[in-house]
Amino acid sequence: MRRGLTQALCLQCKRILNTSRIEDHYLICGYCDARYPLVAGKVPVLMANPIDELAATCVVYERYLHTEKHAIERFHTLATSKPERAAVLQALAEARQENMGNIYAMQQTLIPFLSFNHILAAEPATMHASYGMVQDYYLERDWSGNPDFEAEMYSRMEVIGQDIQMFVPDNESVLVLGAGTGRVAWELCPEFEQVYALDSTFSMPYSFYTLLEQDISYNVVQASNVLYAQDRVRKQIASLKNTGVAAHACQQYAEKITYFMADATQIPLPDHSQSAIVSVYFTDVLPLKTYLPEVIRVLKDGGLFIHFGPLVYHFSDESEMLTTDELLAIFEENGFQIVSERQQPEVSAFAEGTMSTTRFINWMFTARKKEPVACQTITIDTKLTLTEGLTYEEYGPVTPVGTASPQVFLLLPSGKKLKTSVLVRELLQRIDSDKTVLEVLNLFSAECVALDAVHRTAVIQTLQELLEQNVIRVIV
Repeated sequence: MRRGLTQALCLQCKRILNTSRIEDHYLICGYCDARYPLVAGKVPVLMANPIDELAATCVVYERYLHTEKHAIERFHTLATSKPERAAVLQALAEARQENMGNIYAMQQTLIPFLSFNHILAAEPATMHASYGMVQDYYLERDWSGNPDFEAEMYSRMEVIGQDIQMFVPDNESVLVLGAGTGRVAWELCPEFEQVYALDSTFSMPYSFYTLLEQDISYNVVQASNVLYAQDRVRKQIASLKNTGVAAHACQQYAEKITYFMADATQIPLPDHSQSAIVSVYFTDVLPLKTYLPEVIRVLKDGGLFIHFGPLVYHFSDESEMLTTDELLAIFEENGFQIVSERQQPEVSAFAEGTMSTTRFINWMFTARKKEPVACQTITIDTKLTLTEGLTYEEYGPVTPVGTASPQVFLLLPSGKKLKTSVLVRELLQRIDSDKTVLEVLNLFSAECVALDAVHRTAVIQTLQELLEQNVIRVIV
């Protein structure tokens, strides 16, 4: 069992898997007996409902294989009707048939964990499971040794490494979110004693663990937008050797990395355990609010969150598609200090022989999780200000005898919504950075509700609670 796996977290009982055991290709929690598949003896599936996830993945693979089978049959039919193009069509068919073999091999590793009923009941997998269908792209980008792709990787890791060396509190452990086929995790090995990686798509950790054992052959198949005939099908080899890391160092790297199939919204690692969390081309895959609480939980005080990539957004809810300044504000509101920010325009390397490129303005920022400090105490001499960007909603039914007591919600810039009252809203509207709390209370008492000494104490306590919820801030 990998050393890093013994420090992972059981998602059922929330205890560390340091007393776990392996039986019949399952990792079994030593405290609650929760069972996590260890697929092919190497890919730990640390998810809340691992069998359901594997069943959904199996169905996705089956659909892919079915679609590819029909595509290959179409090639053969076309070859018969257009003999002058038969050689081209035959080459495309054979290459896609070989790629099907890689997906089929992955699918077969899942079958021992699934019953027929599991597959029948499987929910359609999310779009992220389909990333495995373009496995050849990820392998070529990360492990083919293509000089352009290697230059891209070097430029990314150079700026990430600079921030790690400058700001990381220690070099004990790092987590890579949405780790793909594992190249970023691989490149972080010289910086950290322990490297964790997670991805919710099975083919990603499976490909990485396979590369630790052997090279992977695959075909890059392009039917259109191709420069030369020889570029339609290119046989490629993905290999650790293509990274330029010496064989003895490869073994050291392999021992450092623990990669599991897992969900970023339920990270299977203990509280305050990671020195850094790195997100390369992942921050925009899920709405930030779905996984930021886990980032905060898992990071050590003083730990880093490092983002690198564009903000394309791979989901449909436009309300969660944040701009750079909105994203930074959310991190600051949630107890982070932005220590670095930059842009890095980049032309994405293109596969050999194609006729197009993609240009991104990659944005990078590094945020340090602040160490907790005792909340400031509000007194009658304190001056306050509202959190920038704070708004409110107020609504309620209209009755025949007038307007019923409305409901009031405070809306923080992060999207967090706090239910409150009309009187609290009135109190907040009287806060002025030039006024002390005593002056605010006097104004509120004169214009809204008369306050005696007991009520004034209660209102100050309410202000204290609003301070702790980041609704207001103390002016120092």
